[in-house]
Amino acid sequence: MERGFKWLAEILDDVVIINSKYSIKFLGRNIHKYLFNEKKINFTNVLKNFSESDATELKTALKNSLDRKQAQQVKLKKKRKPIYIIANRQQQPYFLGSINKKISQAERIHHDLDERVKELECLYRISYELDTNDLDQALENSVNHLVQAFQYPEITSAHININQKIFTNQSNFNNPGLVCLARDITVNDVKIGEVKICYHRKEKFITEEKKLLNEITSLISKTIEKRDLRIELGQYLGKLEELVKIKTNQLEESRKRYQDLFHNAPDSITISDTKGQIIKANEVFKKLVKYPDGDDLNYVKHKLIKKATKTWHEIVHELHQKKYLKGFELTVVDKNGTLYPVIGSFRLFNSPQGEQIEAIFKDISTKKEQENNLIAQKNKLEKIVKERTKDLEHQKHLLLMKNKALIRLTGECYRSRKNLETLFSAITDPIIVVDHELNIVKSNKEYINSGEKCYKKIFNIDTICENCPVITSFQTKTSVTLERKIDKNYYMLQAYPIINKQGEVENVLEVCNDLTREKQMEMQLIQTDKLASLGKIVSGVAHEINNPNTFIKGNINILKESLKDMLPILDQIYCSNQDLKIARLDYPVFKENILVLIEDMQEGTTRIKKIVDDLRNFARRDEGLLTESVNVNQVIENSIRLVEKQIRRNSELKIKLNPILPKIKGNTQRLEQVMVNLLINAGQAIEDKAGEVSVESRWDQNNGKIIIYVKDNGSGMDQETIQHIFDPFFTTKKNRSGTGLGLSIVYGIIEEHLGKIEVFSMPGQGSTFKISLPTIS
Repeated sequence: MERGFKWLAEILDDVVIINSKYSIKFLGRNIHKYLFNEKKINFTNVLKNFSESDATELKTALKNSLDRKQAQQVKLKKKRKPIYIIANRQQQPYFLGSINKKISQAERIHHDLDERVKELECLYRISYELDTNDLDQALENSVNHLVQAFQYPEITSAHININQKIFTNQSNFNNPGLVCLARDITVNDVKIGEVKICYHRKEKFITEEKKLLNEITSLISKTIEKRDLRIELGQYLGKLEELVKIKTNQLEESRKRYQDLFHNAPDSITISDTKGQIIKANEVFKKLVKYPDGDDLNYVKHKLIKKATKTWHEIVHELHQKKYLKGFELTVVDKNGTLYPVIGSFRLFNSPQGEQIEAIFKDISTKKEQENNLIAQKNKLEKIVKERTKDLEHQKHLLLMKNKALIRLTGECYRSRKNLETLFSAITDPIIVVDHELNIVKSNKEYINSGEKCYKKIFNIDTICENCPVITSFQTKTSVTLERKIDKNYYMLQAYPIINKQGEVENVLEVCNDLTREKQMEMQLIQTDKLASLGKIVSGVAHEINNPNTFIKGNINILKESLKDMLPILDQIYCSNQDLKIARLDYPVFKENILVLIEDMQEGTTRIKKIVDDLRNFARRDEGLLTESVNVNQVIENSIRLVEKQIRRNSELKIKLNPILPKIKGNTQRLEQVMVNLLINAGQAIEDKAGEVSVESRWDQNNGKIIIYVKDNGSGMDQETIQHIFDPFFTTKKNRSGTGLGLSIVYGIIEEHLGKIEVFSMPGQGSTFKISLPTIS
């Protein structure tokens, strides 16, 4: 006791007690000396005894110890030891300050014990709620108990969520600023909810609080699991009682049904022991053996069955092996000795009285009588069958002969069908069979599927063809033939009606012959014929031009020589007559220009002769053989002379030819045709007079090819036009008599020369045609 008081005195010497208004209520000797050096101090407001910074630190520690309910440590300036501040938890707060650390530790232990007591009290209350109340009421009450068990109940909110049903003491538990701790509620390893605790300011959860939440969550989970088990057990017991009641009723119904079946069955039924003594029999059996009710039936052991001892022994032996015997035929003897054939079925079963045999006897007297009649009928029929067999043998022989002829005809039909199918598949043109809805029923081409519309699959269009021959054939019941242009192709369409036995058109067979190639060749033939006619005309015109041009050219030479002789004479005349004029020109002007004019005339006649020769060469007949050694630059120059005048009407013509091009193997006239076509197209592509057409030749020595470029800065082409530019009959010059064959012919000629032609163009930026031709190796 003395030692305890001594320890208490030591503790009190290190303690100062301050109330909520910062007045000193108790001051220990040691702490007085340490803080104030025992000088006079202000007891009314302890903060005034310290510097401003130390007073601020001390005031903050006092507030924190009260708010957080934890000991606070303050380090004052010029003081070696810290001061430990503790706030009490009574209604009228006060503060305990000490320089002895044991004070803080003791307070901490006391605080921790209080907290653990609160936690145990919470756990007990929640367990009591769950044991005594229904689940919803228990959870609603548990929320408030749970809040009180944590460090800061005034800033704590608790939330229990069970299957989306929420129990809480506050509603704003989804605030992102909350500090929350949550644990899942699981039943049979399935999450059904959670328990969540939230602090409404930044505070940490201690380990004991986390353990408490785990315990409470586990307690709730087990309570729900036990509740569910009780419910399931109650349901199971209820179902079990109901099932027992149902089965009992069924068993009673089965027993009654069996009794009814036994007594009211249409067949004779007996129950006997293994020695043959009848224990029970129904009315049908008694009628069978002519025994009234009440009479003794035990005679049957020896008299009921013919050869009873042997027969009954066989029955019992079989039953001990199989338990059930069916279809056992025997003879029953009635009270008067009359025999009745029956079929017996026997079943061995165990009863409280031992092994018993249930027997069912079916009277087959009528059946036996019918069997006898059937045997007689059978003998009669066999006799008739023998007589008819001879006739059937003869008919069989005739049938075999007819069958052989039918097999031969079937084989021929099969071969004819195969030949027809082979012929049908071998026809190159698409042949389709079409129904009334214009659906394809059959086709000779695998890529044409049944069920599709004929106009969609054959011609790739979305609407029915104009004047459709199939529809006409359905309507008129006659074949229809017509030629039709669909999109860019030409077709010969032939429709033939398929008429059924009733005289109605069932389907229509349509043959689609693509004439595009033939039309193209026809157009090319016409064009060729025109060119041939043009060649004849050109040859005649060239001859008519060349004759007078030859005279003019020869006479110009004579005129030129004559003028050279006349000029000295005219000079003398001019010396004496300065006003001399010739052709209304002063003589000096005449003399200066006359020879130049004659030179121009001479040059003009030479150019006329060259153009006429080029025109005649271009239009001459040619076999089209690719056997010439062709100078590409010469081909370009010849072609330019033919169309230069036409191009220069609205364009500037630029020519850039590589002078050292190697020769190619080909046909000069056909290549000139290519160049003339391309130059004319380039000139026509320019719609104003500011245009430019250029021709360039190059030698790609690495690839052994000659490259020709024909460019214009005209209107250009879009991508769709470029895709079809070389297609036959495709033209953008319908209003200028374009046939659409020019570039198609160009493409064909370049391919014949093993070359390649490409086009590069954009709308509004002109076009460039590039030709690549292989040189002679």
